[in-house]
Parts: sequence; structure tokens; C-alpha cells
Amino acid sequence: MPGSQQSPNGLCPVNDGEEVLHVYNLNGNTGLNLLAPGICLVVYRKLAFLLLEANRTRWALKERLGGDWTKHEKAMGADIVGEGDARVV
Repeated sequence: MPGSQQSPNGLCPVNDGEEVLHVYNLNGNTGLNLLAPGICLVVYRKLAFLLLEANRTRWALKERLGGDWTKHEKAMGADIVGEGDARVV
């Protein structure tokens, strides 16, 4: 049968679930295996929140400056290309 996981003698190389856990090195600390994805989830969500908050704060600052954000950034020394503007200031 093409694509089969059986060896040439017809036997499957992995007989039970314990062997599968051993092959993928998952037979160790189950708590740590569950904790690692949870930590990643919290870190990524916190990072996304901080990026969104920084972006929201920048927009609020833009509105407080009267909507002329490019003038403020020019004063800060940033190079800005305006919308539809092909030149670099």
C-alpha cells in the first residue's frame, strides 16, 4: 500500500501510545508540556496589547496636536513621505 507506515515485513514500527510518546519525547513532565504553550499565549497577547496601546496613544497625540502630525515629526527630525507624495522631506 503506497504511503503506508508499515515496515516491509508488514508490522507497524509503533505499537502503542507509550511508544509514540517516547518517539516524540513527550513522556516526560506533562505539566511543563502544558505550561509552555500557556506562557506563550500570555506573552503574545501582552505584546499585541502593548502594540495596540502604543498605536492608540500615537493617534491620540496626533489629534491633540491639531491633526498636523507631519509638522510635529519634522520638528522631531523624522523623514516623512506624505500620502500620495513622491518626495522625501
